[in-house]
Amino acid sequence: YDALKKVFGSEVTVNRYLGGFEGRLETLSSKVFSTDLRKLLGEWKKFEKGHREFMPYVRTLAAEAKRILGIDLESLLSQIEWPQITRLLVLQTMEKDLDMKKGIAEKEALVRFLKEKKVSEKLITAIERFQDQQLTMARGNGNGKQGPVQPRDLMEQLVTEAGPKGFYFHNYPNFSLYAGYLILKSELDPKSLYEEIRLLFRRILDELAETPRQKTLLELYRDEELVRKLLNLELTRKNWREALDRKTLLSMDSMVSRLKDIGTAVAAEKNLGLTNFETKKPNSKFRAEVMGIQDAAYAFYDAARRREDVFYQKIDSVMIGQGIRKAVVVTGG
Repeated sequence: YDALKKVFGSEVTVNRYLGGFEGRLETLSSKVFSTDLRKLLGEWKKFEKGHREFMPYVRTLAAEAKRILGIDLESLLSQIEWPQITRLLVLQTMEKDLDMKKGIAEKEALVRFLKEKKVSEKLITAIERFQDQQLTMARGNGNGKQGPVQPRDLMEQLVTEAGPKGFYFHNYPNFSLYAGYLILKSELDPKSLYEEIRLLFRRILDELAETPRQKTLLELYRDEELVRKLLNLELTRKNWREALDRKTLLSMDSMVSRLKDIGTAVAAEKNLGLTNFETKKPNSKFRAEVMGIQDAAYAFYDAARRREDVFYQKIDSVMIGQGIRKAVVVTGG
């Protein structure tokens, strides 16, 4: 609690530190980065802050991936490495061709066909509910209980049961398109999708950063993003591991020193004067405050991790003691 209180109570100091650092970072980027690299970095920052609509941004990123990396995300082959982005782009294309009225009419015709052919009642019921967000059907053990079913599994069961009795997808084109749409939609995973977007963006930037100085400045951009998330307590589990691995590099002394080195080199190369950022040392009191806040942020995440370990130990102990193999834990904050 003390660590949490210290970090959240230091917003003014954190904003002063990051604001000054980001300001110099932006100025140097205009002298070091290419136009493409600067533009993409700017768009990413706006996207992360929620200032860009999701789908237009993804489409723009896909176009840049094709132009810069030669990756065609609308090709079926891209599903191997980029399954989530590829599904999302296909879904957007399919939406243009969907005719819900015709799809529902064909579904009703399919249900009549299935009843005539006397397929299982659980399959008929599942097809009748196929437009629902949460699909359910009777479990296979015959106890009549309802359970969730994935659209892909349902279509496979449809083929297995009704195929030998004369069912063909091409006889129901609009329903089949809608079924394909629901299959892809059900297989979208928001977390994996966002990770793919981040990875794709990273690869594009790595390709555009050609010189050693561009690569060094790009690394500082990424480190500053980690520091900002750390000092705002916004780290994901993956971010936390990365922040631990780069703890020394993320310290204020390292961050400022590396940015000063770039600023000094750029000034010498372009015959420019040095700014106060390069010539003056950070105020000792301010430096101590920032370092203390950063230490508190690390302490907060370390305590959270240790608390989580205790939770798991307690859960494990109770389950073993009571002979329980499955349990549900409800948590909140």
